[in-house]
Amino acid sequence: MVTVSIQSSPNELPKVIGTSPNMKPKVLVVAHGVRSLSPSLSEQIDANYHIINYDCDNTDECKRRMMPGGLYSEIDAIVETGWKKSAPFLNHNLFSGDMVQAYPSSVKIVSCSGHGYDAADIPTLTARGVWYCNTPDTCTTSVANTAIFLILDVHRYFGFAEHCVRIDAWSASRALGSVAIDPIGQTLGVVGLGSIGLATAQKAATALEMRVLYYGPRRKPDAEAKIPGGAL
Repeated sequence: MVTVSIQSSPNELPKVIGTSPNMKPKVLVVAHGVRSLSPSLSEQIDANYHIINYDCDNTDECKRRMMPGGLYSEIDAIVETGWKKSAPFLNHNLFSGDMVQAYPSSVKIVSCSGHGYDAADIPTLTARGVWYCNTPDTCTTSVANTAIFLILDVHRYFGFAEHCVRIDAWSASRALGSVAIDPIGQTLGVVGLGSIGLATAQKAATALEMRVLYYGPRRKPDAEAKIPGGAL
């Protein structure tokens, strides 16, 4: 087994301290192929970790490989990149309760590049002494921007107009003049004023001058104060 000490610089990978200078933690990487790593980062990873690329046809095969003597029987960590965004491992949930129960005792940390943790069985991971890590702020802005695009689309029917252009029926889109409206002054309802909900509300209130209402288990006065015009 190994322990990891965190460096002060966020641009450096953790240094590994093992039972011998040559020991590297074995990391099972489930690559969803969204974005490739830079050469410099790949070099850092190769220098500090022994990477095993996941290539199972299904999770049952993964469980077999985690059994004593199997290819994954001595892994220290599991990392999923691009968190459930592309094939071929889209439906392979390695953080579910039954999968966690199959982990070898060497696994101490699992990580995914995603916002939430709904796909992970946190109680079972905790009971096994396994740390769960995610990246909660990495896609806040991009998701909020997408939400703004969708708000504009449902008000102005951009998707329908674009479709008319593609099928050479531009004249059909002229009917939108009687139904399309501008979102300015409209009310935006946000369910859950978390980081993405707040970012979307801020953009909608600032750029589109929308009124914001939100629903959640409790009021968030600090978040309300960050929205131009406030929120209810």
